[in-house]
Amino acid sequence: MLTALISRVSKLLADLPLHYAVCGDYAIDLFLNRRIRVRYDLDISVWHKDRNALIRCMQAKGWTVYEACGNDLVHLISKVEEQKLLKRNLFCIYPGNSFFKIKPTEELGMFVCEIEYQEQMELNFIEFLFDQTDNGDFLYARNPEIKRKLGQAILQRSGVPYLAPELILLYKSSDPGREGYQQDYDAVMPMMTEEQKHWLTLALKKMYPEGHIWLNSK
Repeated sequence: MLTALISRVSKLLADLPLHYAVCGDYAIDLFLNRRIRVRYDLDISVWHKDRNALIRCMQAKGWTVYEACGNDLVHLISKVEEQKLLKRNLFCIYPGNSFFKIKPTEELGMFVCEIEYQEQMELNFIEFLFDQTDNGDFLYARNPEIKRKLGQAILQRSGVPYLAPELILLYKSSDPGREGYQQDYDAVMPMMTEEQKHWLTLALKKMYPEGHIWLNSK
């Protein structure tokens, strides 16, 4: 299911010299080819090696780029050469955005950010998350020992690449009680292949050796 927002972001990124994949909530809808609940911010996965190229390209297109630094702090990237490199995500803001709000701190270029989560209707906010690949494998950011072959990790819907549902659920598994996450799990599980389910089971067991609610539900 290609929403207007996904169509716009795919056009925006089509001419950039890098590979990307829709991740987060919107990847669930792309896999299911239907919308199951309200989605909020737009998340895009990009290879870590392309971080600087992405920043330059987005700035050239008129976007303001902030890097996450933890504890609701963000750093305004004015020069690619001057980054904190503390987290794996960037916030790209386009003029007109109303739900990404910042307040300056005493440190130059550092801000406290607040994101008012609401359904995103316009392409004026993108969160980029940087992932690693090695020898044809996608490496799970929270445990690089958990891997998925690229051809299985990145799927496509109408020419738009997106992260496979088993990987999205693995990321969501860190907070299964969060609003909508169980709904996503319940909608996706019946639609995945047995191989995808098996991979997710092994990954959950590796991440949560003491058990996880989604292992108990299988």
